[in-house]
Amino acid sequence: MATPQERRTADEQARYADHRRARATILDAAEHLDPADLSLRARQLRDTAQAILRRPGVRAPAEAVAAD
Repeated sequence: MATPQERRTADEQARYADHRRARATILDAAEHLDPADLSLRARQLRDTAQAILRRPGVRAPAEAVAAD
């Protein structure tokens, strides 16, 4: 049986993995947008992708989804 600390660590790792997958999905979706698409959804997706890429230490999309 796992200790409370082990469960907490496993939960944190699962959350980090979920965040990495979400960032990867957002970056992939933004990359495949039609440049002529000016809808609100497209603008929000592009803005979110740019915010991910502007994080400190991120120089490439692969770094944005690398293990934290």
